[in-house]
Amino acid sequence: SDVTAQHHAHLEGERLHEELNDKLQRLEKAERRQKFQLDLADRLRPGAPAEDVAAAACELLGQHLRAARVVFCDVDDANGTFIVRCEWMRSGMATVTGEVRSLDDFGADNIAILRAGNVFACDDTATDVRTAEHAAAYARVNIHSSLASTLGKSGKFTIILNVNQAERYNWADEDIERARDNTEREWTAAESGRDQEEWRGERDEREEREERREEG
Repeated sequence: SDVTAQHHAHLEGERLHEELNDKLQRLEKAERRQKFQLDLADRLRPGAPAEDVAAAACELLGQHLRAARVVFCDVDDANGTFIVRCEWMRSGMATVTGEVRSLDDFGADNIAILRAGNVFACDDTATDVRTAEHAAAYARVNIHSSLASTLGKSGKFTIILNVNQAERYNWADEDIERARDNTEREWTAAESGRDQEEWRGERDEREEREERREEG
């Protein structure tokens, strides 16, 4: 009947509309990721000092994810501690740069996830079973939602990049991808910067030794 045909046409129209919306969302997501990667590549210049690389990456990721704070941490795995080397934060957030903290302060489960090379995403540190026991430690530094990514070197747990929100926040898959992309690119650029700094230091030492020999 005409009613049945109209009903089927309506359902088909809805299906096509949903497919179009899905394609547009995937396209927009791909464009945002490409823009982020291009911006990241532009900011992370090879050979730049490692501290500058980390600061630029924290700022870019924080702005892109509209985060409250992003921190770059060096891990001393042997002693079970980490130090916040640099950070980017919005107005109203207290600085944590230079602080040395125990990995255990924030929960063993999330550290185990990071050691396995995975991203740790926690929407609410007060209610998530992995962090609830340590909610007070998170609250002291105004972290109520956390997204952490890490990389290692020679099998060791080496760095943590942590994105913080000052309130409960639902991390999307896209956010997790950005954090992972940022960590990998930042690590590569920072290592390049450290290599350049070491090379320049060795060069300066050689030149100083040669000058002393000539003066002597």
